[in-house]
Amino acid sequence: MLSRTLGAAISSLLMISACAAPVSAVADTLTDLNGDGVINVFDLVLAKRETVEAANPMILDATDCSAMPGDTVTMQISLKNNPGFTSGSFMLHYDTACLEPLYAEDAISYTYDAALADVSAMVLPSSMHGTLVCMADASQAVAQDGNLFSIDFVVLENVPADAVYSVTVSDPMFYGAEGEQLTSLLLEKGSVAIPAHAANGTKNNRKPFSFGIDVSKWQGDIRWDEVVEDRKDIEFVMIRAGSGSGDPSFRSDPYFAQNYEGATAVGLPVGAYWYSYALTPEEAVAEAETCLAVLGDRALQFPIAYDVELKAQWEMSPEDFCAIIDAFCSTMEAAGCYVTVYSSASPLNTLYTEEMRQKYGVWVAQYAPDTVYNGDYGMWQYSCTGHVEGIDSDVDMNYCYYDYASIICNGGFNHCTPANE
Repeated sequence: MLSRTLGAAISSLLMISACAAPVSAVADTLTDLNGDGVINVFDLVLAKRETVEAANPMILDATDCSAMPGDTVTMQISLKNNPGFTSGSFMLHYDTACLEPLYAEDAISYTYDAALADVSAMVLPSSMHGTLVCMADASQAVAQDGNLFSIDFVVLENVPADAVYSVTVSDPMFYGAEGEQLTSLLLEKGSVAIPAHAANGTKNNRKPFSFGIDVSKWQGDIRWDEVVEDRKDIEFVMIRAGSGSGDPSFRSDPYFAQNYEGATAVGLPVGAYWYSYALTPEEAVAEAETCLAVLGDRALQFPIAYDVELKAQWEMSPEDFCAIIDAFCSTMEAAGCYVTVYSSASPLNTLYTEEMRQKYGVWVAQYAPDTVYNGDYGMWQYSCTGHVEGIDSDVDMNYCYYDYASIICNGGFNHCTPANE
């Protein structure tokens, strides 16, 4: 059945799917439906609408949503008046100037709704740019209304604000148990809107206090003498200390000690960050204890950042999201550490409460000419494609807005003491 569906979907690219009686058939019996005294195209539109409504067609509709640059959005295709089908297909068109499908393990990230029984599907990029062929084959007739199909899109970082980008469905082909084609109607109104306050280059007029980079095992062996020779403006380094919880020798970043020694040897102030997998406060406390073991008594002139960017964390409620952060950060503070929170602008805007903003600082990530984070932030990771001699891969670039070295060392945090001591 899938081969027939695929052929119908591809051939339908060249024509408009019929969802009512032909125009000529309607025109033959046309009357003055709107009562304006003449029979014209307005009556034809009303007649076609009556014909469609009388057929009680299956209706496909796409969702509308809004998103910030860099966000992942889920577009849903829903069904209404579903008479039951055994196979079907439709086209999904998206605006490539704004959106690109999310891939997971080299496959497009999509689902057919679990409420629709016994559905298998394939999603294939067509030869037309910005178009996907979506197909379903069911082992039995599907009778439910509701969501049929969901697909994840990534909003490109540099899209203009205050604009709306389209995601539409077209050319539906659905078949019943006897192979008959079912009547369907499209409401093509799927869209992604970018809020006006996401305008790049207009919000951030703060002057950075310093410029720096952050590194991890992904940068491999770094030649730190070349780094400072090439970029004399680099004034700090944030180093990945590790991730998760458990045995410190296993959870530490394999290049952490090497990067710490190399950066401090050339006189660069350093901070650290810890990547989180925690989904409960208890797991976050365990991560803090592992982080403390990995850091040991190393002096850090910059904050220790809690990196919360796991998708499952971003899908939490603000209360649960903040509970994890508070558990990690309060444990670190109790051990004499100066902490901050690292994440992307959108989850920080929607999940990071004002109470938490007052307790812990922010290192915001957004790769764009500006960040749309609506709170105060001490550091901004504005690029992941920096090039520095001595580092054989891309490296993250950061602006810092506070004199962290003075704040931390004068306060005696992170095993750091004032320079005159």
